[in-house]
Parts: sequence; C-alpha cells; structure tokens
Amino acid sequence: MSNNASSNKRKRSSRWIWWVAGIAIVGGLIAWASSRPPEVTVAPAERGDLDVTVTATGDVDGRVAEVSPAVQGQVEAVYRNEGDWVSRGDLLCRVTSGPSMPGSSAAQTAFETVEAPFDGVVSRRYVDPGDSAIPGQPIFQVADAGEVWVTAQIDDIDVGKVREGQEVEIVLPAYLGHSLPGRIEWIAATATPRTEMGIGGKVVRSRIELTGGTGPLRPGMEVDVSTQATIARDVLLVPADAVIEDETGRFVLKVANERVERADIELGANNYVHAQVLEGLSAGDLVVVDGKDDVKPGDEVRAKMRQPGE
Repeated sequence: MSNNASSNKRKRSSRWIWWVAGIAIVGGLIAWASSRPPEVTVAPAERGDLDVTVTATGDVDGRVAEVSPAVQGQVEAVYRNEGDWVSRGDLLCRVTSGPSMPGSSAAQTAFETVEAPFDGVVSRRYVDPGDSAIPGQPIFQVADAGEVWVTAQIDDIDVGKVREGQEVEIVLPAYLGHSLPGRIEWIAATATPRTEMGIGGKVVRSRIELTGGTGPLRPGMEVDVSTQATIARDVLLVPADAVIEDETGRFVLKVANERVERADIELGANNYVHAQVLEGLSAGDLVVVDGKDDVKPGDEVRAKMRQPGE
C-alpha cells in the first residue's frame, strides 16, 4: 500500500474519532443540563412603605370677568381687541343710550364708557361698532393672566389618599406631556355626581395652587393631575407578580434550602407592583417571581435573585 493511501486512511479514522468525541461531549452536556435543578428568579420579602399614584382630571380656572353695560343702547366705538393687555379703568368701548330724558323737549344723548374691571388681557370681544348693547349681556371678557389655578375632580374612592398641602404634578396633554408643579390648596367637604346625569360615580372638587408659575396654562384648558400617596407604612411587601391565587386561597412559592415551599398568605393593600403581606411570611423570605409555572412544592431549584429594573 502506498504511503498516500495509508495517510488518507489515518486522516479519515482521525475525523471519525473527533466526530464521535464531539457527539459524546454534546450528549454529556445535554444529560448534565437536564439533570440540573431548574432555575427560578426570586425576590425577598422586605419591609417598606406602599405607595400608590392617585390621578384626577382637572380644569384650568382663573379670575375672569364678563363685562356688561349698565344702560341699553348701541355700541358707538370699540377701543380694545382680543389679546390686548389692559389696566384697571382702561376704556373698552363707548355705548350711546339715546335720549336720556324720555319726553323731554331737549333730546339729550347719554353715553356710557365701559371700563376694564382689573389688570388683565381681553380674552373675548363680543361686539362691534353699531351692535346693540343690553344690560346683563356681556360685551367683553377680561381675564387676569396672573391669577390661575386648577380645579381637580378627585374620585371619591381616592379622596382619603390625599390631603391639603400635598404636592401634585399637573400634566398638560396639549403640550405633549409638559408638566407643572402644584399643591392641593383645599378639598371640598362634599362629593358631587361626576356628570349632570348622575352617572360615572362621584367626585370631590379640590383647588390646586400652581407653585412653579402658570406656564402655558390658560383658563378653560383641561389637564391631568397626579400625586403619590402612601397607603401603608413600614409593612411587609412582596412583588405583586409573586402572588398566586387558586380555589384554596392566595399563596406564594418560597425557596428555602434550595427547595420550593408553599406559603399561604393573607394580603392587605396592593398597588399592583407590590402587595402587603399580613400573615404567612417573614422579612427576608425568598419568593419565586419568575418560573412559578415550572416548579411545584418540594422541587429542588437554583435560585437567581431578581435584579433592580427586571
């Protein structure tokens, strides 16, 4: 046999040996992995405060005056337009009322000058020269841009979670989520229906003071109001996704000495991120938060601690 033939035979034999060895190694790894206890993610039961986010809808309110004439007549001249800044006493328009002494031989014409009631901006002008002016019917609207607040409608089930003086965030949907800080100035003593039809539950009105300036807020705008409220202090908490419920009640899977145990628990408040545990666990107990469906009480497991943000 030639040297080349002998060499090729040795190479083929060597390749087969490597293939067999590789298959054996892969098979061994698979067998080793399948024999290892399953891995679960755990988190400790810890003491802390349980917070919730309270949200409400609100309307921007402000000092707004509807200005009406005292006499009936015709608008003779208009001195201010919408958007104009005015000071208290500035002339808005002039109204001609006609003969001031009906039946008098001398036809005397009475005039009324309509003035701005306070410093502000003309937000509406309802009349033009020549229009009729009637007492009680607004002809101008003046808004005080420096005196603006928010009236929030708090759901009655949430009113116990907020208090006067509490800091809030005012979110402006019209400005792509731009927000302003505020503070609850007062909370009404009564609840009222959310709508005139009496549907949709009841709300409690509250006034929100703007503590960081008015920004782009304008009276009449709609805003969202939110605040953080603590509903339970220094209580035992577990992640809400660790809690399991079946026909027998609520429980968690606890890992102790690398084995799974069932722990029946009694829950208190819940903010859907954490749940308050009244009975059944102690601080430091490790509960399964991921992998619950793959294990059962008595199983041996490998526990991996949940990392912040997971």
